[in-house]
Amino acid sequence: MDRGGEAEPIGRWGLAEIERLFALRHCFRAGQFDLNDSVFHYTLVDRIVQAIERGENPLDCWVSEWTLGYPVPRTYQILGHISVALLYFVLGKTVSVLTLFVWARFLLIAFLPLTVYVSARLLMLPISAAVASAALSPLIATNNLYGLEYGSYLWRGNGLFTQAVAMHFLLLTLGFGFRVTYNVTPAFAVYGTINPTWAAEKVDTDTGCGATTVAQANAGCTTRLTVNDRSWVEGDSRYIGTELDLGVTWRFAPNVALDLLGAYLFAGNALNTAECVALGGAGVGTGNPCGTGGTVVRRDANDAYQATARVRLSF
Repeated sequence: MDRGGEAEPIGRWGLAEIERLFALRHCFRAGQFDLNDSVFHYTLVDRIVQAIERGENPLDCWVSEWTLGYPVPRTYQILGHISVALLYFVLGKTVSVLTLFVWARFLLIAFLPLTVYVSARLLMLPISAAVASAALSPLIATNNLYGLEYGSYLWRGNGLFTQAVAMHFLLLTLGFGFRVTYNVTPAFAVYGTINPTWAAEKVDTDTGCGATTVAQANAGCTTRLTVNDRSWVEGDSRYIGTELDLGVTWRFAPNVALDLLGAYLFAGNALNTAECVALGGAGVGTGNPCGTGGTVVRRDANDAYQATARVRLSF
């Protein structure tokens, strides 16, 4: 095998990368005022650092800079932010949060072509095609559509820090997912996911759901109701449950594939409820605390499951 022939495109790509990184040197200017979302992302990293130092919950801390104040980490994707915050403590607080954020932002952009190259190789593309994909990846451009392009990340762009983190995981997931599928057999693939979920705060399970109609069945328990004097006092559990998904894809004929997918939710304690029941078994009321003759009955959440099948035709 001609290793020298493989090294030549990689060498040329390396020289192009050096020139590209030099062109991105302005991203190191930590003192300049960002005119995009980087202001918000840096502020969120700094707030998570403060929460850890003060003994607060970094996954549910209050961010006063967001509109009139909101616990942003509760509902926002903060993997990148909390990683920078933890790195700040790992380095013994010797490097400022702003410097770490600027370096993280730069390296995420700088290593995009490398991630593209690795993903292309995982997709079993030849080295020349993988190098070409990596070299062309910085040239992706749209009319401000927030894609995998420099306009989404740079100082003169939108400053999408979370997307800069996610694009690497997306490309690597595609590559590794392809390898798993291919290594089983080209015609038959098995895949699965396990997704445990916890809430940011403990859920008060001393509350009820009330009567659920058929129309409300898909939405579930959207509003908790008062049951007794223990309702709304304290939370009981954060664990929502664990979802297990298992699927197979069988390409049993040219351009035809059969997909089978099964999903099972092992319900956690955070989904449990309480209900006020009369001595005779009938409900005492909806949303009212238990009165004379009523007793509180705790209801454990039921597990849920779903199965589906489809046949795909490709033209």
